[in-house]
Amino acid sequence: MIQGFRRRPKETELNITTFMNLMVILVPFLLITAVFSEITTLQLNLPQPGAFADEPQKPKLQLELIIRGNDLLINNAVGKAIERVAGSGGEMDLKALSAALYKVKLSNPDHTEITLLLEQNTKYERLVALMDTVRSKMIASGITTEEVVMFPDISIGDAPDDEEVER
Repeated sequence: MIQGFRRRPKETELNITTFMNLMVILVPFLLITAVFSEITTLQLNLPQPGAFADEPQKPKLQLELIIRGNDLLINNAVGKAIERVAGSGGEMDLKALSAALYKVKLSNPDHTEITLLLEQNTKYERLVALMDTVRSKMIASGITTEEVVMFPDISIGDAPDDEEVER
């Protein structure tokens, strides 16, 4: 009897051309888009539940900035309203706000905390502009400008009703 001959399996090469083409396209694309996905973060101090229960009650400056549309109210939470900055032309007056906060900073140089109390429909761009304004102020002295740190410790909350603010 004649036995059938066995076919030897051919040695096949692995074809990775398609995979290499994919890598040639994908790697530069990922490297280019990685530059644009840089994220900047700001640290916010949110109150913890019961954080103020253990502290003794003593009157001190608790600076609040209440945002109502284009009007801004600088308020001491344990006292009364400090200053009102009215908006003009449908915009917030950030220069007047910066000047008013600078006066507060000069009278309280060690104070670094402020709470931004916003209405429900406040736009994100306004929030960022307010945070930049309360954090620092550029002061020109001669031919140079100097950045003065005002209130870098920022907390965020909901604005109270109009009746609660008038105190």
